[in-house]
Amino acid sequence: RLAAGLTAALMIAEGFVYLLKAALRLPRPANLYVGPDGYSFPSGHATMSATLFGILAWLIFATMRGQRRIVALAAIGALVGAIASSRLYLSAHWPSDVAAGLLGAVVKDPVHDRVVWQEYLETVVKERSGWADLYRACRELG
Repeated sequence: RLAAGLTAALMIAEGFVYLLKAALRLPRPANLYVGPDGYSFPSGHATMSATLFGILAWLIFATMRGQRRIVALAAIGALVGAIASSRLYLSAHWPSDVAAGLLGAVVKDPVHDRVVWQEYLETVVKERSGWADLYRACRELG
């Protein structure tokens, strides 16, 4: 169940990024990528790192105690901060892109997440070659 939940959270986050980039088509500060990844808003790196490491932080918070928990959570926060900062340093994103990516990883709305999830399944997962089994499994999850 944990693996399925982690996979679903990461796919929803990726869907959030993909759909916003495709809908808004905002340019990056520097032309680093082409295609759908060439758009700026929101930062996929910020979203995905905050989602993945946020889940890890939740697991650490739930299972560790004392000084070790504080150190582990601080390290995770520093890592997410470093990844987010790197996007600005490399001129890959505007500050608003990174902020939206971090916010998109933290703020979850079950109704809108379901819409994003379904749209991502139908427009990305379904169309990728070799992903038919993953597509069917994800459709069964809801």
